[in-house]
Amino acid sequence: MTPASPLPDPKTRKARQVSRMFGTIAPTYDLLNHLLSMNMDRLWRRKAVKSLSPRDGGAYLDICTGTGDLALAVLARVKCRMLGMDFSRPMLDIARGKAEKRGRRLTLCEADALHLPIADASIDGAMVAFGVRNFEDLTRVWAKFTGF
Repeated sequence: MTPASPLPDPKTRKARQVSRMFGTIAPTYDLLNHLLSMNMDRLWRRKAVKSLSPRDGGAYLDICTGTGDLALAVLARVKCRMLGMDFSRPMLDIARGKAEKRGRRLTLCEADALHLPIADASIDGAMVAFGVRNFEDLTRVWAKFTGF
């Protein structure tokens, strides 16, 4: 008798569903953000960058970078190393196009916030904007960056 197959992990399934959904809406994501927030998303990004207080020469991470607007806002303010991570390749493709169009050096990586492929203490600051609403386990992500 063969052992039963393990049940699929609903968190993993959820991650795939969310990634697929963002891949589908990627072409209209920015427009939707601007319309649904009545352009407040632009103000929120400016405030987030100000709170981060990035400095020239620093290394920063934008988790769930999506189409890259937050990461690009940092790059517009300081000369730094900027890494944007997201698990939706179509969103990253749009971010890459924006960075190229603006002449900004934005390193992009396809990754999940719970499994970031970066070494400890390798960045000076990290941020996340709207992606926090899609974390499967906010407690684990919070603990990863705060030690709590």
